Amino acid sequence: MTNILKPFGRGKVLTEEEVVAQLEGHVVPVVEIPVEQHVVVQPPTDIIVPENLGDIVDFHGYELVKSEYDALTSIAKDYFQNTAEEYFNNVIHPNITIYLSIRNQHVTWLSMGNQNLLKVPVEVGELTELQILFLDYNQITQIENLDNLLELKILYLSDNNIDYDLPHNKQELQKLEDRGVAISR
Repeated sequence: MTNILKPFGRGKVLTEEEVVAQLEGHVVPVVEIPVEQHVVVQPPTDIIVPENLGDIVDFHGYELVKSEYDALTSIAKDYFQNTAEEYFNNVIHPNITIYLSIRNQHVTWLSMGNQNLLKVPVEVGELTELQILFLDYNQITQIENLDNLLELKILYLSDNNIDYDLPHNKQELQKLEDRGVAISR
């Protein structure tokens, strides 16, 4: 998908319709395969056509899925009264403590440690390709909003106010551990 979208320009959000319109100019060869007096038309197997291209946003020079950009925007605005571009600017200023890594148009690493968070932002659950999440050194009391993070491998929760004996926290912790998530508490 990256190779298809890059030629259409950076800095502009492309809707699915715009991308489809761009692609309509390209002829995709088809192969006819007879099956019991019926003809089935199939695209060649070496061409991958994504089902839903979605919107792509240029975020500090990186292509990012718009839904994840929207999640970052909400986190920055709701929790830190800032824009995503200013709050998550380590991609251009590497010494910033709020760390964000983007790979293949998705956020894969997010560090929001030591930010006085009282809870896990709901929007974190929208970063579905997230693999590493730092939420340590906050004031979080409840493990929540992590069910959609199926790619999560490492979760840092140490130095929070989480009571791991509470039934909800026990249950959420067990779900994460059952998925193989390494948890620092």
